[in-house]
Amino acid sequence: VPYGQENSRIDFRLEYPQGAAYVEVKSVTLGFDGTAVAAFPDAVTQRGAKHLRELAHLAREGVRAVQLYCVCLSGIEAVRPAVEIDAGYAAA
Repeated sequence: VPYGQENSRIDFRLEYPQGAAYVEVKSVTLGFDGTAVAAFPDAVTQRGAKHLRELAHLAREGVRAVQLYCVCLSGIEAVRPAVEIDAGYAAA
């Protein structure tokens, strides 16, 4: 569904009696040997940072905005920004 100030496309727009919820899904594939922590992204993603800005704008306006990280690895207990790969995304 197209939305936002930067002409983005959201993965899901869910309708509730209280209003819409916008949901963006990211696949987490970057794991590290010997740790239960994964990271996102696994490559520089200007589009991913754009999606975060769009969701943040919606949230500031009181709209329900969700970033869902779908971990595609086993044994993971936490997800962190991969600042060493994309500092711009981590900052967003």
